Amino acid sequence: QSEDIEDTVSVGKLEEALKDPNVKRRFFGKEDGLGMPPSFSSRDLFDLLDRDGNGELSPAEFKCALFMILNKNEFQSRCYAAVSMNKIRATVI
Repeated sequence: QSEDIEDTVSVGKLEEALKDPNVKRRFFGKEDGLGMPPSFSSRDLFDLLDRDGNGELSPAEFKCALFMILNKNEFQSRCYAAVSMNKIRATVI
């Protein structure tokens, strides 16, 4: 079981997990989930969680991303958006 905890998650694994209605409800449910936008694809959700953009989610990266999603206010959201834009600029320039 400890191997599962250390395992990374790919977009394929996330897509497979989201086929389970209970898992999908945890992310997309408005009443008992995170309330992710209904138009979000599994790839959109993965890209949101994959903060370093390497195509894999470590357990720590997954926890950190969920914490940031759950514990944001408007100011924090603007900060995260600015940091993301700066990272994009740094890779383009």
